[in-house]
Amino acid sequence: MPVNTKLTGSEVEYIFTHSEAKAIIYDVRFNEVLSQLSHCFEKFEDQLVVGGDETLATVIADDSILFKQPEIN
Repeated sequence: MPVNTKLTGSEVEYIFTHSEAKAIIYDVRFNEVLSQLSHCFEKFEDQLVVGGDETLATVIADDSILFKQPEIN
């Protein structure tokens, strides 16, 4: 779910609180707004921050499971 980077912290908080998203991917340029919403990050199972000088090195060094087969009931 894309979130407009022009939104205020309270508007982003509303979206995060009412979404069913399980993960968040965001650019470091969005840190200022997201720093106000650290309490909202608990709901996300995964987080990936992109941008800045170390993005590629961080992604390559991450040894977590990149893809998990979804369970179909």
